[in-house]
Amino acid sequence: MSILAALRRKPYTVVGHSLALGMVAVRWRDDPGRTHWLTPDHLAQQIGQHR
Repeated sequence: MSILAALRRKPYTVVGHSLALGMVAVRWRDDPGRTHWLTPDHLAQQIGQHR
């Protein structure tokens, strides 16, 4: 799989970062109206569950 194909398959979009808290703001493709703040570890877990 190419890198571009992998990027297109992401079920989320990163919309912000908080360096002070070490968190990432994401919006899931199936719920674009809500922003979720997650740690990078929690995001990795959610990606596995969200597919």
